[in-house]
Amino acid sequence: MKPDDREVYVDASTTAIRLGYIRAFLLWRTNREILRSSKNIKMSMIELRNFVDAELKNKTPTTIGRATLGNRMGIDQKDQKLLQHTVTHSHPHNPWKSEFIRTRNHLIINALLTLGIRRGELLGLRMCDLKPQLHEIHILRRPDDKNDSRLDEPNTKTRDRILPLSDNLYQLMKAYMPLRHAIVRGSHNFLLVANNGNPLSKSGLQRTFDELNKIPDLPEVGPHILRHTFFENLADELSRAGIGDVEILGYLRQQGGWSDTSNTPRRYTKRFTQERANKAILSMQRKLLINFPPEELNE
Repeated sequence: MKPDDREVYVDASTTAIRLGYIRAFLLWRTNREILRSSKNIKMSMIELRNFVDAELKNKTPTTIGRATLGNRMGIDQKDQKLLQHTVTHSHPHNPWKSEFIRTRNHLIINALLTLGIRRGELLGLRMCDLKPQLHEIHILRRPDDKNDSRLDEPNTKTRDRILPLSDNLYQLMKAYMPLRHAIVRGSHNFLLVANNGNPLSKSGLQRTFDELNKIPDLPEVGPHILRHTFFENLADELSRAGIGDVEILGYLRQQGGWSDTSNTPRRYTKRFTQERANKAILSMQRKLLINFPPEELNE
């Protein structure tokens, strides 16, 4: 076989990266055309864009790299408390000025930390999804929602599910509601809105975290990092309650909206698993060294 005739294979991680660049370019290019198009063809172009993007995503290999030390995980308890204090109204490092933005962003951070929902699920919440009498919040799939005016429509990617709504989180919602109503004036029923009353967009949510990440003492945070944090916290609480590892994964699957066989929740228990392994290793090391002469241990 001549050198030029040899088949060239690309590994899965390289394929995933290249397809990611292709998806990003196609989304950018089609979004530009959608903005310029007439109403008659806009919906057809949006449907075609979503179909092509979903097909490319399905064909993108899922890879697990060998270098795992830099993989993103949640933030620890100390940083969680610092973040929650910083976004309260009275904190001197709160980066937002208006009462509406401070109240809304206080709600956003706490909703992500206490519900573990995705960015799209948060932005897709509607007033009717809140069930305070039942202490519930409903996470529902609404693909290609004609009532959503946002070009890059946020979606729920996982299963419909019902999550518990705590009194503390609902109190934050109650404080936000009058400020929201004064801006929206009944024009739509999306929960989170921008200054102009339109449903909050993905870019608008990202600006919230861009401002937070300018504060030197805070860890870098974003919606997915806070989702990681929620599941780490949940796994730890379940373990403290005496729940076994297999059952813990089952609870995480239910809360995250994954299928009963999904391995996705394992990525959210990395820190939790590592901490338990470290404790076991230290205990084992102490037992192995117990019979060493003191002078050898002190060398």
